[in-house]
Amino acid sequence: MNSGRRIRQYVAAPETQGQNILSAAETDTNRGSGYTRCMSKNRPYRYPFREEDRPNRIYYWRKEMGLSLEQLGEAAGMSRQTLHKYETGRTPLTIEHMRAIAAGLGVAPADLLMPHDNPYAMSGIEREIFEAVRKVPPGRRKKLLESILPLTRLLADED
Repeated sequence: MNSGRRIRQYVAAPETQGQNILSAAETDTNRGSGYTRCMSKNRPYRYPFREEDRPNRIYYWRKEMGLSLEQLGEAAGMSRQTLHKYETGRTPLTIEHMRAIAAGLGVAPADLLMPHDNPYAMSGIEREIFEAVRKVPPGRRKKLLESILPLTRLLADED
């Protein structure tokens, strides 16, 4: 067992063109848990296991909500296989499918984007502040803003 080491397993090398040859697994002591590379339609793809290597945040939210591919697929109205293709980036994610998956997860479609694709994403505390402001009637929001601006400037200057 290789505890703490990343393993790259190559199921079939592209140059074997369908021959039943498996190459030895490589070990890498770098961070993360690893990659699996296998053949799909005679071309390899990488299945990323590290969060920063994923093409979107579907996997993150699915695990956060404790859902299996089957459960999320049922909630989003798509098959487990289709959802897996979106999750791994093998199929480009369209806005319609983002909406369906986000609804199944109970998050906003923008939450499925990676941070570098969504620089204006709100953190948990920012979302709480935003929801609190939304509870204030629209006619009183200007007064709220006028009262909190001096406080935010004061707190920003303390750093």
